[in-house]
Amino acid sequence: MDLTCVNCGRTIETIPLSCGLGITLNGNTHKWECDLGDCGVRSIEDILCVNCCTKLS
Repeated sequence: MDLTCVNCGRTIETIPLSCGLGITLNGNTHKWECDLGDCGVRSIEDILCVNCCTKLS
């Protein structure tokens, strides 16, 4: 699966371990989500790269 940062467009080659092990389906939005560490829990459609997560915190 190719992941691209929705903020800057960079290809995301690695994701935090917490995201890889904890992907869940949100019952309210019906979107797949995971814990991206500094970015918090985000849907896979709205995934951000590490650089953009660092700028948010």
